[in-house]
Amino acid sequence: MKCFRYPAGVAAVALAAVCIAQRPSVDSPQLRVSQTTRFLASDDLEGRGVGTRGIELAAQFIAQRFAEIGLEDLAPSPGGPFDYFEIVTDTRLGEANTLVFSGPQGDRQAARVDADYRPLAIGGTGEIDLPIAFAGYGITAQEADYDDYAGLNAAGKAVVLLRHEPRQDDPQSPLNGADDSVHAPFLKKAALAQQQGAAAVIFTTDPHEAKKRVEQWDQRIAKLDAEIEASRSADAARGAPTRLLRRRQQYESRRAEELDPLLDFTRAGEAAGCDIPLLYVRPSVIDQWLDAALPPNAQPRTLRALEALIDATGRPLSFELPGSRIAGRVAIDRETSRAANVLGRLRGAGPHADEVIVVGAHYDHVGLGGQGSKAPGSRAIHNGADDNASGIAALLEVARTLAERPQPPPRTIVFAAFAGEERGLLGSADYVADPPVPLERTVAMLNFDMVGRLRDNKLIVNGTASARQFDGWIDAANTRVGLDIAKIPDALGPSDHASFARQRVPVLHLFTGFHDEYHRPDDDFPLLNIEGIVRVAALAVGLVDEIAAAERPEFQEVDK
Repeated sequence: MKCFRYPAGVAAVALAAVCIAQRPSVDSPQLRVSQTTRFLASDDLEGRGVGTRGIELAAQFIAQRFAEIGLEDLAPSPGGPFDYFEIVTDTRLGEANTLVFSGPQGDRQAARVDADYRPLAIGGTGEIDLPIAFAGYGITAQEADYDDYAGLNAAGKAVVLLRHEPRQDDPQSPLNGADDSVHAPFLKKAALAQQQGAAAVIFTTDPHEAKKRVEQWDQRIAKLDAEIEASRSADAARGAPTRLLRRRQQYESRRAEELDPLLDFTRAGEAAGCDIPLLYVRPSVIDQWLDAALPPNAQPRTLRALEALIDATGRPLSFELPGSRIAGRVAIDRETSRAANVLGRLRGAGPHADEVIVVGAHYDHVGLGGQGSKAPGSRAIHNGADDNASGIAALLEVARTLAERPQPPPRTIVFAAFAGEERGLLGSADYVADPPVPLERTVAMLNFDMVGRLRDNKLIVNGTASARQFDGWIDAANTRVGLDIAKIPDALGPSDHASFARQRVPVLHLFTGFHDEYHRPDDDFPLLNIEGIVRVAALAVGLVDEIAAAERPEFQEVDK
């Protein structure tokens, strides 16, 4: 591939279109995959960060390839294959945030922003004046026969929620044992609260989590004390080095903060994910509210006691705070940029041609680092060769293979290159929120994310239990490819297939595994297994063939 750097003063997108239109002299899957990944992972694409020239070049590249393959534009606007949406590029705490608690006796407690509480960047904004309810962990889990909202009217209220889940140290907990389940994330709880009619959510750290983090700092301090004592013994005249004593002071300060933590503004993410205001309030402040709101003889009346009783009984404990309200203003400033999913369609033919299989991969990455980077403080280009230039290369190979056949597939295939995945699956979320083809006609979704590091012939396929037919179809498709496939039943995960699974669309996510270069500047083209990408694409072609020709798969929940 030529033209990886563009001279100053030349329109970048126009020049890119000329460069990428050059066809290879020898056409082979390996050469096409190599050229695609080399271009998308080149420094000139600036890590394909949101709002950069590089991600626009990547979108133009994909659109041109779709056109060469012969796909139809599918976007709902006259903008060709581009389905535009807004994406948040910067989020800051706004001016004049206020929060005041009023108790049943008329007492008022003003909370201080950045001292007692913080709004969370993923929440909504506006004025609030609401009654308050404690809703435990804010979880409704039918599989565990647990519902914090059972018997609680949350409509029009601010609900106080503990982070995480009950019985966190119990491997026998029905909520995924000692690990967090799908019910634990901030947005999951916020969305459920909003469904219950809540007008705001107040998160606070559960005492179990605070205790665990304090114990971790105790271990660090004990280890440092041993180092300090050893240095004193080695040089009794000079004593412990100042740097060690200063570090101990820092550790003590961090330990004290964990006793009553205040989360960062962007701790739950930067992009808006919920319409209602979301706040984080220190546990000590919540305890003051409980003490003011509850009758003198009411027990339990602290977060620690509430958590202990919920854990001991395994039953929710939710209630309104009588006569209590919070009022204030939540202000968050957001800067946005336009992003685009790139969509193409290969029309099917036959009685099921109006049904759709979505084949997707995201094309954005983390740019110069910052949010999402595993290299804190780095401002180097994160080229994202595996994540996810490899997925786009595989998607294009599947599209080309199917489009070059003389007969159309039995079902229509939509090819979707998503933007905004690294910011929270935003492109795929936009697709399912306003689908170009109704979701009730979408029979399955295949997702390529990080398929460029095939090692020991092993491919991971997530979501295999989201349709009962998937196991057999995977085996049938693999007879022609011969990969060692690790089947993972769970249909949810941190990639674009999860947006479809949440809408009850059967999904498969093809993945060659994490590595040390993940989300770091070192995820570069030379480390890719080009032949491996070609083989993963060949497996996907077989899967599409199986799904397109068979009875429609029905979504099924994964039995945890």
